[in-house]
Amino acid sequence: DAGLARFGEVTAGGFLSGPLSDTIKARVAVRTEQGGAWQRSYTRDEKLGDRNFTTGRLLLDFEPSDRLRFELNLNGFIDKSDGQAAQLIGVVPLGNPARLGPLATYPIAPRDNRDADWTPEQAPKRDDWFYQTALRGDWDVTEDVTLTSITSWSKYHNDADIDPDGVALRDYFYNTTGRITALSQELRLSGRSGDLNWIVGANYAREKTYQQDDAGPYDQSTSAYQFVDAGLGVPFFVYSQYARQKFINKAVFANLDYDIGDMITLHGGIRYTDTKIDFAGCTADRGNALGFGIENLVNAIRGGAGLDPIDVPTDGCVTIDASTLTVGEVRRSLDE
Repeated sequence: DAGLARFGEVTAGGFLSGPLSDTIKARVAVRTEQGGAWQRSYTRDEKLGDRNFTTGRLLLDFEPSDRLRFELNLNGFIDKSDGQAAQLIGVVPLGNPARLGPLATYPIAPRDNRDADWTPEQAPKRDDWFYQTALRGDWDVTEDVTLTSITSWSKYHNDADIDPDGVALRDYFYNTTGRITALSQELRLSGRSGDLNWIVGANYAREKTYQQDDAGPYDQSTSAYQFVDAGLGVPFFVYSQYARQKFINKAVFANLDYDIGDMITLHGGIRYTDTKIDFAGCTADRGNALGFGIENLVNAIRGGAGLDPIDVPTDGCVTIDASTLTVGEVRRSLDE
């Protein structure tokens, strides 16, 4: 199938399905979305909003015997679409109004949801991809008992340029990158004995995530000069934030359904889950400008408390620990 939408967006997709042998069936499907830029700059002749998205899926069913079955699912996507620009509706200085510069007279966006603006060399853009593999197996141990295994592995990566200020100036811009990997495994035994249906099983899941936001350069923003105006440092035009997390979940469970006659069923279940989460992250200096200002700020507070000064390393973490008046990476763990 294919289609043509407003703003020239084209969609197309299709699938093939059928038996490959007496024991294997397959289905493959692909879909793509292209074009369709709907936003326009109101200060120059430029458009934004093109889709460049493609997704696909492969399904395989394998039944080697009457008592054994497998289902395989492979799927994923690639997204290189444009992002969405913001609209300027007003200017509220964050810092010294005298530093607004060209932002003070920048034209407000027209009252049309298509009109927006962005910095040409920092246009919103994505470069994301994802893939997943899932396998299910069912083995009929007896006529009334089935062993089921469900395994899944997935990975996601994102890389996006985001320009949320709504102007064609270097007021605010950041690039966000990240990745997620996820593994899960479930094993369960289910069966029926007379009027009783039962399930017992265990589940394991592990996810790892990482995200980093790199802000700047935004030398036309008043916030870049806050340390200067406070007498604490020099302008900072770039900085980063990152977060790294790991999740581990382990669980065991059991469920019972008991039929009492034709109209009443008793349900019972129990589950125990153990969850562990580890986190590490901070706001980080890039080039020592932000670090210099944070160092001066923290040392001014430490001096008032009778504490010795500290040094903030170049490109180091600048997140402040209020209890110790030091800076560094934040680490937390949860086990419950």
